[in-house]
Amino acid sequence: RDYAEQLENDVERLEQEVANQKDKNTQLLNRLAALGVDTAKAELAERHKVILNVRGTVFETTKDALMAEPDTFFSAMVRNSVWQPDCDGAFFIDRDPIFVREILTYLQDGKLDGQLPRLHSPPTPS
Repeated sequence: RDYAEQLENDVERLEQEVANQKDKNTQLLNRLAALGVDTAKAELAERHKVILNVRGTVFETTKDALMAEPDTFFSAMVRNSVWQPDCDGAFFIDRDPIFVREILTYLQDGKLDGQLPRLHSPPTPS
């Protein structure tokens, strides 16, 4: 009998917690609406956001930006359902972040911010 009473109490407590969370969510949505935030647009933007972890440097961009140039590494990454983000939600890329920053700028804006860093060629034997 004590076990049944404990279960009933637990169910009531959980129902109350769910109701409280619903109230908090409703209040948050109302505050966002008051600030002019369209939750549908915010959710859509969140779904199209892509996080890249480039050797520890984190970049946030959109799927649209990554697909701006067809037949590139980034557009293939977005189209390919085999390549999945890590458990933290970021796609790991083992490349120099300096170059990736310039490439992302180009994909987003259609122009380069500056000069791409030059790679030093090994000396040629004489």
